[in-house]
Amino acid sequence: MIPIKSKKVFDSVHGFIHLDSLETDLIHTRVFQRLHYIHQLGVAYLVYPGGTHHRYEHSLGVMKLATEIYDHLIASTYDVAIVNQFAPALFQEIPKFMSVEYEYWRRIVRAAALCHDVGHLPFSHAAEKALLDEGGHEKWTAKIIQSKHLRPFWKRISEDHSPMKKSPEDVEQDILKTAVGERDLKNIGRKLTFSPWEKILSEIITADFFGADRIDYLLRDSKYTGITYGLFDYLQLIEMLRILPVTHGGNTHLALGVEEEGIESCEALLISRYFMRKRICHYATVKAYTWHLRCFMHKCYSGSAFLEDLEHYITFTEHEVFAEMARAERDPAHPGHAHAVGFFNHDKRCKAIILPTPLNQESIKQALQECSLPEEKISWEINSFEFDFQAGLDFPVFRKDGSVVSCRELSKITVPVASGSWIYVPSMYEKPLRQSLGT
Repeated sequence: MIPIKSKKVFDSVHGFIHLDSLETDLIHTRVFQRLHYIHQLGVAYLVYPGGTHHRYEHSLGVMKLATEIYDHLIASTYDVAIVNQFAPALFQEIPKFMSVEYEYWRRIVRAAALCHDVGHLPFSHAAEKALLDEGGHEKWTAKIIQSKHLRPFWKRISEDHSPMKKSPEDVEQDILKTAVGERDLKNIGRKLTFSPWEKILSEIITADFFGADRIDYLLRDSKYTGITYGLFDYLQLIEMLRILPVTHGGNTHLALGVEEEGIESCEALLISRYFMRKRICHYATVKAYTWHLRCFMHKCYSGSAFLEDLEHYITFTEHEVFAEMARAERDPAHPGHAHAVGFFNHDKRCKAIILPTPLNQESIKQALQECSLPEEKISWEINSFEFDFQAGLDFPVFRKDGSVVSCRELSKITVPVASGSWIYVPSMYEKPLRQSLGT
């Protein structure tokens, strides 16, 4: 029997969020409580003072939204003519509303949503490329999901849903697939086989165009920073989501898509995501603070005990970093001294200047020579793409005439996705360099 609700948390974005006894115990674990001490937007709050929210409340919000999406998808699948119009056998793996299977997978989605970010470093993405290998934080998320800290919860789910005949190991794998997703699991060397149903479950959380993770962080970042670009009609998006048949190479399978009237809300999410990234993550002052922080963490924590094993990693929080940075600012011999000084002192902070795209190496070299800028004073962040490239929507759409088509036939909206290249220089060189570069 499924445990009844035992706790509710009031969230500033979604209102009351209810948790059952297992979920309550899970959020009280050390690995989840750690998310209280990891800012969602890194150090962007130094520029946008309200942006002090954390991965903890974001994870609760993702669980709330993922549950709403899951419930809607299950209920709507058998309310429309899609099943009868196409081969009913395609939909056999989709559980019936309120069935034993429905209850199990609902539990999996909720637990996976809670765990999808547990592997983040302090300050979220700020130092990820400097400290972690290609697997990124997803590799640590997978380790935590498969650790002794959370395995007791997977055993409880196995016992609570005994008619499903799922072992604790089966539950663990279902959580891992749903929380991390097929693409990121491949990136960390976990080549697990996903059924169409398992792909849909993971997309409820991770999908680029309508995943609960994307929806929550846009709404939450917008609310706390005060930048309204992140607001869009997410309720319409959720209402229009459907499980649809897609034919490719002569084979038909199920995928997550929308009804035709939901395209605009997906376009709004795409545009919101672009503007929020540009206005916050790629805002010059935020980039400068983040650069000092990233360099500091690289000098102080590359190869440190915090990154050696899981037990050390789950004690690694922003409190540790700030304490070390305070020591570094006072100690000129500390390897992170210069970046600690730059981070804490406005007049010592380097400036971030975005470079023209495409990069003209000769003109940039000439600009640096004109400013007499010493090479040791320069730091680069070069985008590997020569040009910004455009990305649009990519999912199936159920049209009013009953056909299923690619949204590319109906939506022409695209956004640039390359982040641009940056140069970091002492403040005294900013003005002449900008003049030479024409930025």
